[in-house]
Amino acid sequence: MSKHLHSISPEAYAFDALLEMSRYNIRHLVVTENDHLIGIMSDQDFQTATGSAPVRLIRNIEKARSIEELVSLHPKIDRVLEVLLRQGGSAKNMMELVTQFNDRVTLKVLKITEEDFVQEGLGPPPVLYCWIALGSEGRREQTLLTDQDNALSFIDVPAEQEKEVKGWFLMFCRRVVDGLVRYGFP
Repeated sequence: MSKHLHSISPEAYAFDALLEMSRYNIRHLVVTENDHLIGIMSDQDFQTATGSAPVRLIRNIEKARSIEELVSLHPKIDRVLEVLLRQGGSAKNMMELVTQFNDRVTLKVLKITEEDFVQEGLGPPPVLYCWIALGSEGRREQTLLTDQDNALSFIDVPAEQEKEVKGWFLMFCRRVVDGLVRYGFP
């Protein structure tokens, strides 16, 4: 059970519940009215209604240990989105959910790449950095067929370290971009 309970109004659409569950990676959402519990939405409810479990897919993304595992999840994610679209999901909600899935995949590719670099003897990131989502992802308007628009920024380093740090991040970015291409983001 989550320590912090997330709730939703009974007037909210099921899609709103799904977005909330995927945003916070939770399997249950409390339905409240006037601070009183009136129900609980679960990932299992979506499984029953749609034949797919979107929140479970998010957990599978987070459990993936390799790019290949992520690639194997891509068709399942597409099927979930297709089912939800056929059931009348609005374009705005679909774009938000697509972006949720794609953000999770991107974060996982970054983590896997960092871990691979450590295992290969290239070390962890030499300084703090920020992966920046631009374009449709940055605006949270991604569609099922999307491309990459990203950048990386790292903290200032002394001039004598800049070439080495920049070299590490160039290798890292190439590997991340390649992983995202393999996943399906040209």
